[in-house]
Amino acid sequence: MMNGTTAKARTPERLPGQTGAKHARSILQRTVGKFAGMAVLACAASFACATAAQAQAQDALEKTEINIGVGPGWGAGGHAIIAAHNGYFKEEGFTKVNLKTFPAGMMQLEAMVSGAVDVSNPTQAPVLTLRSNGLPVVVLASLAIVDRTMGVVVRSSAGITTPKQLEGKKIGLLKGSGAEQMLQLLCTRYNVDCAKIQITNLPPPAQMASLSNGAIDGMVTWQPWIHQAQQKEKVDLIHTGTTSNFSGNRGEAQRIDYTRTVLASTADFVKSNPNTVKALLRAYIKAQAFISDPKNYDQVVDIYSKFFQEDPKVDHAILKDNTNSLALDKGYLDDMDAVLGFLSRTGRLRRPVDVMKLTDGAPLAQIDKNLVDLGAK
Repeated sequence: MMNGTTAKARTPERLPGQTGAKHARSILQRTVGKFAGMAVLACAASFACATAAQAQAQDALEKTEINIGVGPGWGAGGHAIIAAHNGYFKEEGFTKVNLKTFPAGMMQLEAMVSGAVDVSNPTQAPVLTLRSNGLPVVVLASLAIVDRTMGVVVRSSAGITTPKQLEGKKIGLLKGSGAEQMLQLLCTRYNVDCAKIQITNLPPPAQMASLSNGAIDGMVTWQPWIHQAQQKEKVDLIHTGTTSNFSGNRGEAQRIDYTRTVLASTADFVKSNPNTVKALLRAYIKAQAFISDPKNYDQVVDIYSKFFQEDPKVDHAILKDNTNSLALDKGYLDDMDAVLGFLSRTGRLRRPVDVMKLTDGAPLAQIDKNLVDLGAK
């Protein structure tokens, strides 16, 4: 400048429309970025949904209708009855559960092998027997230890107060059942000659009739038949599966019975229906929790007695003698081995049975690893 003043920097001239174009590009970039982000989120959500759907499909029950064999006696169906009544099967995705009743555990298993039922709740002896015959029966869980519900009942008029007095007496029992093993263990424990006991092969109802008319002096049986005999006849309970009532050692703990009930199925069913099996076990676990709570005992008795149309007063007196546990543990293995040994010694097994191979604890362990401890064998 000629006058010596400082010239101000000149702001470049903007052409008409230049500002609008840049602003538009800026908006466009932000919009594209926004939609790109939304697309990424949508893609992620879609992937998550697809993953969830895939997981749901993987966990879907292969069968939503299931047939369960149950029998008389708490251990042979109590868990299933409670689970059905309380809606536990429905909670696990089953749309229909058919509880089919059978008078004996072997009949449950025969129906299961034929496909008439999917799972059953028998005692160990018929499971071991069928396995020895080459049938692919497996045990998924224990259910109830029933040794305290087993007993030897004799007519009071027989005057039996010592073990030796059983010799020469007529005793009714169901051969092949836990009752037969129990009598043999009693003979071994108390040095009684079992060959001198006149054994009559009778199912429990026929035992009751024979006891009433004097055809037998006593019977080796289980609840509710023991309770019924005590109500209808003058009898003495001289031994339970766990305790002696003989005069020489009254009240002494002497275990002579190893009967327990188990949840059984076939290897093919377990392999083909893994999600169904786990859902079934979850329902049983819920039933076990309900059964184990003392405050629910009256409800348990009411539900069970109504299902079998039994006298709730009788069931209230005897159901507490069952020890309920789903655990596959050392106690389970010991009881299985005890029954296996009896069946083997008496020639009831066609071929040897490996209890570890018979037991499939994997599904139960996947739900609760604390319920499976088979490493003790």
